Amino acid sequence: MYMIRKEVDAILEEDFEIFLRDSDLFEQYQNNQLLCSCCSEHITKENIFAIYYDDGFKFCCIKLECMEIFNERKSN
Repeated sequence: MYMIRKEVDAILEEDFEIFLRDSDLFEQYQNNQLLCSCCSEHITKENIFAIYYDDGFKFCCIKLECMEIFNERKSN
């Protein structure tokens, strides 16, 4: 068994949905099932701050407290 590491440096707003489709997350996004990993807010194009990979893609919203938690996390 091997681990696949995925790195995403930046995604333009117009490429966000393409990223979701390519990552098989678009249906979850349409169904409001993508949540902020810090506060469980539904992720939208308007409130997304970051996407990171930790045993799957995770998301962080633009709430100040969530951005602080994201920035303080240890990266692998």
